[in-house]
Order: sequence, then C-alpha cells, then structure tokens
Amino acid sequence: MFEKLMKSLNRDKEPLTPQQGSRLLRSSTPKGDSIFTIKGQPLPGFFIFFGLFFGGIPTFMLFAMIFGTPDPDSGLGTRIFGYLFLLPFFLVGAATFFTGLFLWLGKTIVSIGEHNVSIRRELFGKAFQTKDFQRANLHLHFEESHKTNDVPSYKLTFEEEGAKKKIGVGGSLKEAELLWLEREVRLSLGHEIEPHRGIRDAMMNTEVENLSESEIEPDYQSKNLTFSKTTMGWEAKNRSTTLGAIGLMLFGSIFFLVGIFINDSARNWIFDLLPALREALSSVKSDGGSPPIWFSLIFGGLGFIVILVGFFLLGYRSTISKRHSRLHLEKRWFIFVSSKVHELSSLSDLETKQNGHVNDDPRFRLTAHFQHGKSAKLLSFASAADAGQIYARLRPHLPEAWSPPTLSGDPSTL
Repeated sequence: MFEKLMKSLNRDKEPLTPQQGSRLLRSSTPKGDSIFTIKGQPLPGFFIFFGLFFGGIPTFMLFAMIFGTPDPDSGLGTRIFGYLFLLPFFLVGAATFFTGLFLWLGKTIVSIGEHNVSIRRELFGKAFQTKDFQRANLHLHFEESHKTNDVPSYKLTFEEEGAKKKIGVGGSLKEAELLWLEREVRLSLGHEIEPHRGIRDAMMNTEVENLSESEIEPDYQSKNLTFSKTTMGWEAKNRSTTLGAIGLMLFGSIFFLVGIFINDSARNWIFDLLPALREALSSVKSDGGSPPIWFSLIFGGLGFIVILVGFFLLGYRSTISKRHSRLHLEKRWFIFVSSKVHELSSLSDLETKQNGHVNDDPRFRLTAHFQHGKSAKLLSFASAADAGQIYARLRPHLPEAWSPPTLSGDPSTL
C-alpha cells in the first residue's frame, strides 16, 4: 500500500497542454498580418489594493500639507522634510496602482507583419507604450515576471538581437495560456517549435545552453568582472559597482535619519551628543507630536541594515584565478581576506541557477562542484555574460564524459 502511494506521488506528470483561454484572442488583417490580443484580468488584482493601501494615506497627507492651512508652529524645514518623507510612498503606491489598473482594464496587442513585429500596450483605448522589432532578428524566450507568495509567474519576452531592445508580455497569464501564446507566435514567425514540458523547463534549458556555449573573450571586461592574463594562467576580479553601494547607503540613511529625528527622545539624545547639530537645526520647529518609540526603531533599524548592506558591498571584492592546475578563490572585504584552493583535476560539474533580475535581465549564481562532495560558489547575482566567461574558461577542465545538464522529471519539483 505504502509503495503504491509513493509511486503515485513520484510519477512524472504529463506535459502541460497549451490552451488558448478566454483572455487570448487571435485575428488577422486583410494583408495577412497576425494579431494577438491579451486582455486584462476579469477582476481587480492584488496590485490595485496594495497601491491604494500603500499610497492612499501618503496621498491624503500630501494634499493636506500642500493645499491645507499651514501650521504656524511648523517651520519650513519641517514641511520640506515631510514632503521628502511622503514622496517615495506616494510614488510607489501610484506606480503599483496603475500597474494593477493596466492588468485589469488594459490590453496588449502583438502585431506580426511581413517584416516587422509591433507590440502595443493600451489603457482605456489609448496606447502608452509601443515597441517595434525587425522580424528577422527577433528572439523569443521566457523570463520570470514576478512572484506571489513565493510562487513565480512568467512572461514571454521579445528581444531583438544586436539592438538591445526587449519587452515582456503575458505576465498575468496562466502557464498553459502563455505556452499557447509562445507556440502560436512562433508558428506565425515561421520559427521552429521547441518542445518542452513547461515554462521552467524551457527557461532552464535555454539558460544552461547559452552559458555552456559561451566562447572565451580574452580581454573581456564589464562593470563587475575584469579578466587579465598571468604567467600561470588567468585572473578574474569581481566587484560590486561603487555607485550602487553608495546609492544603497544614501537610501538607508534617509530611513535611518527619519527613525532618529521623528521621535523626541531619540532626537534629544542625538542633540545631547552633538550640541553643534542642535544649533544647526534650531530653526526647524516641531509640530509638537511624536510617534511611539517602536515606530522610530523600525525606521531607524531598517535604514541601518540597508546602510550596512551598502557598506559591505562597497568593500567586497572577489578574485577567481587559475594558477597552473589549481583554482584559487579569494574573497576580500577591505583588509579582511579569506582564500581557498581547489585542484582543477577534481572538478566534476558546473551548476548555474537564476537568482534574480536587474531591469528584466536575469542574474545567475555559478557554483563549481568538486569530487568528494566539495563545492565553491564562484559568482552570485552575475549577468549571463559574466557567468558565461567563467564557465567557458573552466569548461575544458570538466570530465570528458560531462555534458550540460538538462531538466528531467516534473519541472515543478525542481
């Protein structure tokens, strides 16, 4: 009985059948152009309610501060500080609300002509975004769109090779609907239909194939990764962008300062430590109200954590180098250094996993596995080009019988 139950649970699921669904429409023009229309969701989704909740109260407060009667006890500095504090909440709430509004009432139209492909987004019958692609250079692939309760949703991305032009569609569609859209678009473009068990299957196989086929660029250099030749082999230096780390620290500083100065007790404690700061801010008057200390601790604590993350990235460096038959890994944070050495002859596998996005571009983690169960993380949150260059340089040291991994079994369990 138990054996039958385990077999039923471990049995491979049937491949997902693509289905058109009620939100996907296909039509054609007299000229023979194929038109695919993606309609909005039948009901308002999470983004609508989150946008109203997150941006509603700050919007009301901003209107009251701008158009209401000024408090005579509040100085100009207090009002400016209030505007700057509420503005990010208003912008995030407004952007989230209008995103939800588009997903509910908007539509996306994909027009495939003889030589061009046009993608247009409309809301209330008005186009607010249009992108045109050359049909001959168009490449289609799946990407992760967003997550809801840690469950990923996907989109179909149109990308023109060499033009750095891309756009994703269908992020709110069900997986079967998105698979139908991909298949029908490929048929309209005359592309070869790629069989796969599901979207994750297609994404993983594409990522592994692209990375495993990367070719070595001797003088490769990017914002984060720089290669150089050495007498013993090669060396790759990996570092975070300085501007990004400074930006994180500045962003965290805003929340940290709000957490300190919004509460009377914390503010007076700082003023007692720095009397010069009290004099510099003597013209800034308080309206007499002070939120509870826990409110100050939350904002100050979050800001302090973000500052620490930025400070860590500012000083973090890692170096991957091949020295004769050994792989040297060095991690440095300012003056603190840790290093490891692995024999390349014991390299057994190179594992790539997607671990995020930056402006719709996927980021990857590259891990080297060695014999006797040892492993080493080479790159984290790296671009496909950066990961591909490390991959290409280590590929000759893999076992001869090795081949790039492909998905097997049920993709939902991987």
